[in-house]
Amino acid sequence: MNAPEMLARGLSWTMKRGCAAKYAQRLPDDPRGEGEPVLIAAEIRRERVLFFSDGHFEAEVIFAGRPRNVRVDGDPAAWRAWFQEWRAAVSDEWMRLLGCARWPSPAQRRLLAMKAQELGLSALLPAHLRVPPAAPPK
Repeated sequence: MNAPEMLARGLSWTMKRGCAAKYAQRLPDDPRGEGEPVLIAAEIRRERVLFFSDGHFEAEVIFAGRPRNVRVDGDPAAWRAWFQEWRAAVSDEWMRLLGCARWPSPAQRRLLAMKAQELGLSALLPAHLRVPPAAPPK
């Protein structure tokens, strides 16, 4: 079994390359310290899918069996680019869902930040959509 096939034994996968890149880039901070980060691509048969969720815009898939055509996908520079593209798409999707313009008003930004926080997506918001926490009343 080659290295990509051995690494492909993970249970949870994403169909969004940028989302996978987010986790690949985060791995060096993994407290287990189990090796270098890598992004693996593979194919699975539709009938083997046990679970699918697009919560948090991650397109998570859990499937039975082994994937086919397993390979290492890209390098750290490509992962950074894919992650930035995915993050921008998530931002655009939030704005579409809220009916916001490209540069939302402060009220729309606060609403967007609150909804993102409720869903655990605050870190995905680009800087121009983030709102600093409100100061406590005096």
